[in-house]
Amino acid sequence: LVQATVRLGGGQSAGITEMLDQVEANLAARGTPPDPHLLGRIANLRAMLGLSRHRADVMIAESRRAPEYLPPDDVAGRASAIQTLGYAHQVLGERAEARAAYSEARGMSRGAGSRFGELISLIGLGTVEELDTELRAAAATYEETLRLAAGLPFPVIAEAHLGLARIHYEWNELDDAWQRGQRALEL
Repeated sequence: LVQATVRLGGGQSAGITEMLDQVEANLAARGTPPDPHLLGRIANLRAMLGLSRHRADVMIAESRRAPEYLPPDDVAGRASAIQTLGYAHQVLGERAEARAAYSEARGMSRGAGSRFGELISLIGLGTVEELDTELRAAAATYEETLRLAAGLPFPVIAEAHLGLARIHYEWNELDDAWQRGQRALEL
């Protein structure tokens, strides 16, 4: 499970399904009920694998399955499942559902002290606001994301800069759009 987590976190998806299938088969072969937390972590990994492949059906099924097994105190795991569910709704064009999921995941991440989880949720929320042409709200959300990142070079922060670049371009603020685009490229 650790190897699958590390590989998926590093952007490698090849062989992950087989690894997770093998872990579940090993758990079933024990003859004792598996640790529910472990099953929740596997479901979360399968949801993230669905995300990497833009498979909304997998994201939805596994994101809904994960919280059934994750203990209440695994707030980061639960928030991750909800973020993935938000992305699935976003991919399907279900913006209200995506917005609700991202907002919930943001609150959970903030409560758990997970700055990275909060950043991911804010980027998703900003994207939905942008898609709904709520450009001022989206710009404020992207700016909040950058403040929260506090200059840390998280590659995912490039998404906030790209969002701001698109908004500044839409507002015909071409110098600002160029600068944001360049910063995204650096990240």
